[in-house]
Amino acid sequence: MTILHIANTQFESELQGLQDNHPVHDQLQFLPFVYANPEDSVLVNWLTPGLPKKPKGVGPNQINGVTRVESWGPSEKIKIFARQHQLEYEIPPIEVVKTIASKFYPFEQGYAMPGSSILKTHADMQHWLNHVKPPFVFKKPFATAGRGHKIFKCKAALHCDFKGSVLAEPWVSRDQDFSTQWNIDKSGKITLFGWTLMDCNEFGKYRASHIIKQQPAFIDAHIEAAWPLLQKIATLGFFGQLGLDGFTYNDRLHPVCEVNPRKTMGWVALKLCKKLQTQSLSMFYARGEKGLLPTTPLGLQLTALTP
Repeated sequence: MTILHIANTQFESELQGLQDNHPVHDQLQFLPFVYANPEDSVLVNWLTPGLPKKPKGVGPNQINGVTRVESWGPSEKIKIFARQHQLEYEIPPIEVVKTIASKFYPFEQGYAMPGSSILKTHADMQHWLNHVKPPFVFKKPFATAGRGHKIFKCKAALHCDFKGSVLAEPWVSRDQDFSTQWNIDKSGKITLFGWTLMDCNEFGKYRASHIIKQQPAFIDAHIEAAWPLLQKIATLGFFGQLGLDGFTYNDRLHPVCEVNPRKTMGWVALKLCKKLQTQSLSMFYARGEKGLLPTTPLGLQLTALTP
């Protein structure tokens, strides 16, 4: 069964009904060339020089020889597109996807950072500020790669007016960010695909994924703590790829800080690792002219290094 891959990396914005024209998506549309099978096709907005011949890059009017669609994240827009082209495309209920994609979801399921709270009103904020010392961070319910986060290093800096509720958390110095990648099939079976260590900047923006031979001890602790959450997500009717993010700080484990009901950069790194038949790999952004994806005006290249 041949597949048409669509990298809708603006997934979180679509869940909010918003347009996201950030230039990074111009480059990330080519991500499936890293992991798709040679017989598959990749839908792109334009065919740029240097694309591999296999898998094949195609425009919206060049689709043929494929039977189903596989996307980065579940999408109602892609569901309509697939129906128009008579292609198979199965996704979980989009309301379920929205529920678990929210930054509030881990908090609501018992994975809250100590001292954190969901603030819905100005009174909530004032009460919370009376009990928490800065620095702290406010997070919108839907954000990706640190976008939608606001860090306050002192109370005097609180001049930012968020519309709607925010998740307020004490800001901690992280020792190690990490992610685990999972697959949940339609029967509810949960399978671990792998784990990666992550580099993120202070705002939570992704910088790199690392795969190493030696599994850190906190990964097993994370899996044990996260398993009830994964079971709950499966019972809600979600199926497909899913990433869980967590981190360590002050010799403590915060087992789940985000749920990503979609493919992730960690998933891509693991797929690339299997493709290259290596046990260790680093995938990161760097300035340069050549990398895993075609060059765009963004000025950054996704690069991979193996031992």
